[in-house]
Amino acid sequence: MIAITDGRPTMTPRTRAGCASPRALFNLLSLCDPGVIAYSIGIAWAAQDELEYIATDPDKEHSFFVDEFDNLYKFVPG
Repeated sequence: MIAITDGRPTMTPRTRAGCASPRALFNLLSLCDPGVIAYSIGIAWAAQDELEYIATDPDKEHSFFVDEFDNLYKFVPG
């Protein structure tokens, strides 16, 4: 699983009703299949603690940060 986020989680009535947070998705997938490897990519204002929570251990090998969306290509093998 790859989670891409650009900030801290926000819970509004709309987000509660319409989608799950990356943490909730990770927890659900982990319960269904313990073999799931979760990568997290933070962009701009993403919180490092959230990236590390989402990422499979060891966090440093599965969480990454870029300063803007245009730099996501750096994580795609060439």
